[in-house]
Amino acid sequence: MFKKLNAVWFKLIGSSSVFSLESRIFHSISIGLIILTICYAPYDLFAGMYVASLSCFLISIFFSYQYYSSRFHHKPHSNILFGVTGIAVFTINYFANSGINGSTDIIWPAFLLLLFAISPYRQHLAWLIVYVVCFLVLH
Repeated sequence: MFKKLNAVWFKLIGSSSVFSLESRIFHSISIGLIILTICYAPYDLFAGMYVASLSCFLISIFFSYQYYSSRFHHKPHSNILFGVTGIAVFTINYFANSGINGSTDIIWPAFLLLLFAISPYRQHLAWLIVYVVCFLVLH
């Protein structure tokens, strides 16, 4: 059973001979985010958080498209699009989910860490500055 799951997982993320490490990490992150947002969209809808439900649905579509383009059409993922999407989503999430009392402050640095995992090292300082400035402006 474990071997079958492992084989399926490696088919989903791609082989190391075809994809770079950053691309395979991006594929893994995208799959996780797609699954997470598909689970959260109906939950948020039934909980009456309509903006959060809509944003989860849109995020799942966005990451599904990015994953499909990268994995099956071998188009490189866009670090800029991934990072800017994170800023936009967390800005909306901040206002939709209780502001400073909500969970956005915990999720924000976790997403930045994911961005660091898929972006080239030379971009890390720029992304850190952009995320910290946006975080401070938001608060």
